Amino acid sequence: MPESNDAFQIIDNQGEIAAESGNNSVRNYLAYNDFIKRGLDYSVIAVLGPQSSGKSTLLNLMFGTNFAVMDAHVSRSRTTQGVWMAISKNEGKTEPVIVLDVEGTDSRERGEEDLAFERKTSLFSLALSSVLMINMWMHDIGRYNASNTALLKTVLELNLQLFQSSRSHHLSKTLLFFVIRDHTQTPREALIGIIMKDMEDIWKGISKPPDFVNSAFLDFFDVDFAPLPHKVYQPEQFLKEVSELKERFTKSHSKTVLRQDYSKDIPADGFYQFANNIWKVIKANKDLDLPTQKEMLAMYRCEEIAEHSFKLFLEELIPLKKEVEENIIENFSVKAQTLLNNCLSEYESIASRYHPETSARRKSQLSERVVSDLFEVFTVQLSKISIKSMELFQNLCTTAFPDDNGSQSSSSIGQVAVDEVPFYKKAKEVNGKTMMFFLDNAKASLLPNSDWTYKEEYDKLIKSVDKEITRLRKAHIAKTVEDVKTFIENLLVPGVSKATDKADPQMWNQIRSLYRNALESGEDELKKRLANFEIEPASVTDYLESIRSRTFELLKSKLKERTDFLPLKMHRRFEDAFTLDDQGLPRGWSKHDDVAAIFTRARKNAEVLLEKYAFLRLEPKDDDIVYFLGKNDNSNEEIEGDSSKKGKSSHGIVKNDPRVVLTIDECELILSRFHKETEAAYIQAIRDQESTVRATGVPGYIIVLILFLGFNEFVTILTNPILFILLIIGAGFAYLIFALNLSGPAIGMIDTAFRNLVSKIVTTAQGIDKIIHPPAPNNHTVRIPNDRKNLKSE
Repeated sequence: MPESNDAFQIIDNQGEIAAESGNNSVRNYLAYNDFIKRGLDYSVIAVLGPQSSGKSTLLNLMFGTNFAVMDAHVSRSRTTQGVWMAISKNEGKTEPVIVLDVEGTDSRERGEEDLAFERKTSLFSLALSSVLMINMWMHDIGRYNASNTALLKTVLELNLQLFQSSRSHHLSKTLLFFVIRDHTQTPREALIGIIMKDMEDIWKGISKPPDFVNSAFLDFFDVDFAPLPHKVYQPEQFLKEVSELKERFTKSHSKTVLRQDYSKDIPADGFYQFANNIWKVIKANKDLDLPTQKEMLAMYRCEEIAEHSFKLFLEELIPLKKEVEENIIENFSVKAQTLLNNCLSEYESIASRYHPETSARRKSQLSERVVSDLFEVFTVQLSKISIKSMELFQNLCTTAFPDDNGSQSSSSIGQVAVDEVPFYKKAKEVNGKTMMFFLDNAKASLLPNSDWTYKEEYDKLIKSVDKEITRLRKAHIAKTVEDVKTFIENLLVPGVSKATDKADPQMWNQIRSLYRNALESGEDELKKRLANFEIEPASVTDYLESIRSRTFELLKSKLKERTDFLPLKMHRRFEDAFTLDDQGLPRGWSKHDDVAAIFTRARKNAEVLLEKYAFLRLEPKDDDIVYFLGKNDNSNEEIEGDSSKKGKSSHGIVKNDPRVVLTIDECELILSRFHKETEAAYIQAIRDQESTVRATGVPGYIIVLILFLGFNEFVTILTNPILFILLIIGAGFAYLIFALNLSGPAIGMIDTAFRNLVSKIVTTAQGIDKIIHPPAPNNHTVRIPNDRKNLKSE
């Protein structure tokens, strides 16, 4: 690659412009020593003039360049072909300058192509340079051909063409800097006058559009002059004046030619692209519109700059994306704004030198693109904030509502606890903290001056939180209702069990009292608990109705459970009344006892339990209802221990009455089984009574006959000490049995033993008799008293 002051051919002699990229490219050349980063802080100077007039030599001396020069000792021919470019370098004494060394005019080698190529390179130089140096010999001034009149006419026409095609835009003037070579005796002012007159004559002679008919060439150009002595004959004076001239090409000089108002405002990094576009237009013989070309350059370069800036932005965005995937980014807004500002600053640092409107438009597009990519990260940030908000909400709920996960219980046996802080206040506090967390982080994530919004995520969060709070509220209300139901059950069930076990005439009075007290206590507790939830009165009424219904069903189910043991209770009650006397001692059946009456009374007394269990009597008026026994017994006989049942009816019972515990069919089944189970007791009592009658029913004449016939045996016993002692022992034993009222059982045992002995003898005799005579049937019938039916036992 050439050094920065080495000449570089930008347009070759065939009219082709050098490539932008590659090892030997314009971009690499301009990038040397960071010249491409100079922005607008540079100037472009081009030199026109006849071939072999010392243009390259002058440029090398003034700007430290290294253009090829002609060796006069060898030949006088074309040295510079096409357009060469070099960057000034002269130990920092000159401002950075791009120097264009243009192929000389009137060359023998170019021939007839000279005029066309000359016009193209001249227009190219005019379009790029802020200072156009015209190199001419002093002795040619005043001539027509030799003084470059054709070249000057071309310059004026082309510049007018540029202004005409760009009249809607402001174009800066170009400085025509005439370098008069080999100046000797002719006064400087005289030479300047001749040149100015020639310029005015040329201006008058060219065809101008209507808009510029009355204009002067000085409206488009500034003109300056610099005579130089002969290089060969006055070398020292020549170098001195060249050195002085070089000082004028620094911005620090009082008469500097590098004025800002001459600048074409082409940024250094876009110089090649601008030159390339212009040359293509010129080469195609199209009208050159510099403002349009500047806009095209701006569009091209701003696009490149924007892409470069966006690429840097994407690299800086990667850590932010990784961070937001892991957790919420603190100060997201600041970081996002920093990335945006860095990207736009990088863009503006270069693009601001180009066409303002194009640069601003592309900046806006770049900003939208960056903001769009940042918004994607912002969306992830919002999602993380929402997730963290829900996690916070769940943690707050766990702390505020521990009952939800079963860690605590809001009730204990016999008492319902009321929370110190109502549920609705806790819910508002949890909701408020959750929303504040979301809003604080979401607001801190918004990019300033953007249309970003978190409304959608916020609305979703509100719905999720509201849904969860509603679920918790329903769960806690349901748990509260269940706790109150348990509370009522704890109050009701033990008392009901005790009352049903006793089953005395006051059973239903006791149950009603328990039911009413438990229900009232439960309703009061439920009202207090529901006040924690800010429930509408109508809903409170519904929950109270649910409690009432549940309590009713609880009582009914408890009675239903107790009916499983009802047959056993009835049997025990029957046995207590039938087998025990008034003192609670085992009953001995004498001939004076009415077994049938006692049996009937005992059985009816047991059947009362069936009536008590079969139907709920929650109102005092329900005591007037006889559910089952009244429908199956027309007798109004007073039942022992429950005279209140006398004369009652079944009025008030409807079909599918919820108060029914046992259906009529179930009652009939229980009663039928009860009757069958008690029949054996009646039969046994009859047999016991018969045995007692036989044992105690000896006639008096038998006793007199025994005394008469056994007189001698009595005398023998009385006179024999041993027999007398045995008699006393037997009499004492008999008295003891009588005193303990065990005569019946004792006689029964003796009778049973005697009967067994007789039965065995009879059985043996019958076995023998069956061999001789066939057996004859023998039926024995016992009638059991019953107010419903007669039961028979074979």
